[in-house]
This record gives sequence, C-alpha cells and structure tokens, in this order.
Amino acid sequence: MLKIILNNINQMQTFGNLLAKYLKPSDVIKMDGDLGAGKTSLSQSIIKSLGYQGDVVSPTFTIIEAYEIDGLKLYHVDVYRLENNPMEVFSLGLDEYLNNDSIVIVEWAKMIEKDLPKDSIKIEINRIDEDRRELILESNFENELIGEWINVDTASKSLSVALAKEKEVLGEIFIDNGLTHSETLLSAIENLFSLTTRDIEEVDLFAVSSGPGSFTGLRIGISTVNAFAYSLNKPCIGVSSLDILANQCQGFEGMICPVLNARRGEVYTGIYEKRINGSIDVLSPCQAIPIDNLLDALPNDKVVFFTGDGLIDYKEIIIAKKKPNFRILPEYYWKISSRSLIELSSTIKDFSNQIFPIYVRDSEAVVRWRDQNPGETIAGL
Repeated sequence: MLKIILNNINQMQTFGNLLAKYLKPSDVIKMDGDLGAGKTSLSQSIIKSLGYQGDVVSPTFTIIEAYEIDGLKLYHVDVYRLENNPMEVFSLGLDEYLNNDSIVIVEWAKMIEKDLPKDSIKIEINRIDEDRRELILESNFENELIGEWINVDTASKSLSVALAKEKEVLGEIFIDNGLTHSETLLSAIENLFSLTTRDIEEVDLFAVSSGPGSFTGLRIGISTVNAFAYSLNKPCIGVSSLDILANQCQGFEGMICPVLNARRGEVYTGIYEKRINGSIDVLSPCQAIPIDNLLDALPNDKVVFFTGDGLIDYKEIIIAKKKPNFRILPEYYWKISSRSLIELSSTIKDFSNQIFPIYVRDSEAVVRWRDQNPGETIAGL
C-alpha cells in the first residue's frame, strides 16, 4: 500500500501522469472516495497522459465514456447514479469491456467491487481539507512508482546528499566541514546532479533526515527539501535520524543505542534491539536525557552497542563506566550514511507534501529567551 498526501489539483494531475506510465491493456482501476474528492480529476489526468487529445468528460450522466488512444481502448465508468441498482452497469457492456484488452477506470467501484477482478488497481481518495487529499494506492507496481529520489541529511555536523533509483545509489556527496550546511547544501545538490547527469525535475521523491539533531542543520535541510517538493509538485518524506543510525548497524545483534549531542550535557537517544532475523524493535522512543542518566538506566545483562556522532564528546564517559556489556561501534558507523537513509526511506510508504522537524526539546536560544523573559510566550511555540 502506498499513501501520498496531495497538496493541490496540480499534484493530483502529476500523480495521474505518473500512474499512466505503468498502465497496460486489461488493467482495471477501482477508484473510490467521497463526492468532490477528486476521482474524476484523477481519471481525466490519466486519460490525457495516455495520449488522448480530445475533451475528457465526466461519465456521471452517461455512466460509461469510451476512448480510443492509438488503438488502445479505454472505458471510464461512473456507477454513482446506479446506486439503487449498480449491477445495471453490466447490461451497458461493462462485462465485455472487462474481458478484452481494454483499460477500465471505475469510479464508485465499491458498489460493484465483488464483480470486478480481484487483481484490480485500487485507489482511494480521502478529503483532508478544501485543497489537500490523501491518496491510497494498492497495486502490483506501487514500489516502482518512485523511480528516482534524492536523500538529504543535515542533522549532524556532516552533510550528505545522494540520488537513488530502486535502492541503487546513483551518486553521493559527503561533506564533513562542521556545521556549514547553509553554505554547502545547495551547491552539493547541484554538483550531485552534474555528477549523475540527471535533472532535478526527474526526481519523483525527496527524503530528508528529520531529526533529532542540530536545530539549525535540521531547519536548513528540511526547508530546502520542502521548497523543492513544493515547487516541483513532488512528495517528500522525513526519516528519524536515530532510526537511520540504528538501521545501519548491520551485523550487530543486541541493543543499539544511538546518541547525538544535544548539548548541556544531554544526548538525543532512543533504544533499539536488533533481532537475529535483522528486524529492529524500538524499545524506547526518542528523548533528550543527561548522558549519565542514560548510562545508568541501561541494563547490565544485555550487550549495548553505542553509535552516533555524540560519541565524539561522550565516548570517554561511556568507557569510564567500565560496564563489560557496553560496546562502542567503530567510527564508520557514527555518521549517518546516505545509503542507510536510502534503504530506510525506500520502505516508507506514507508520503507527504511538507516535512516538519523532530524537536525533542527547545533550542538553546529559546531556553535563554525564556530565562530572560519569564511568563512571556513566543508566537508559534
């Protein structure tokens, strides 16, 4: 199942264009959603994208509209007006259309679902507000819809951008110059597309590490991804920085404790457990906690692997605890890998049109302001 948030009618049309590329003769699309959700708009964009040059009209009153596109027959069906006797649509020829090499799009398909092919493509459109829609797709090609996607990480001191296609890394740029992301991110993205001879308009999805991490770094990465996604009418996803660090610890069985420096003697962390089959369970959600409190709370009877660039500052404190079950992973694992971000983002099927950062606690600037202005509030916080 693929879930996408569409921000406006343009994004609905973009999705229709993309979906049309994967349709073939004998495909049936079962489309459902409330009145005004956008079923007809999506159907029209699919038909136009397949190459039909004339007007695409709603079949609300005619029940079935037929089209021929370079020898391909397509039937657009709307059974809403047959609510009292939806099976009447078969007397209009639908049964014949379903059994030849035609493409059939059926709006309000749930009314006749049991009589449609079980392997039909399912689309459900849910209204969020006046403009936005949630679209849920079930098909045998949903994993192929996202052909190329760019992955951005600015959550820590290092920066990485990578371009992927079907889990294959086409190109990657990694910069470790400290927190200079505002100066280097856009040029890194430009150089990435030059390196791979790709065009950013060809990207189907934008993925970004959404935190926790550096407040400034997160804002830079997420605002950049949101801007590209909005301007290009493409979906985006956010992936937890801690999830990425935990998932890239391949070959280590036991508890995994990623740590990122949260300053003021605290770390951002979560507790994970790696199973023999490679799956990872989240034992403790993301939190900001003093490093000593974290180390005291961890069990003594299980091996705990530490990773993350918070180890740059807190490795010696962990070692000083002299707990035999504490293991520091090699530095190779401490930094978020674009490949790991690609692997994890490829498993997420809940897309959006805007990403928000994961702020576990207020930034130092906000804390100082509140200390200096007791009782006052900051708009938006």
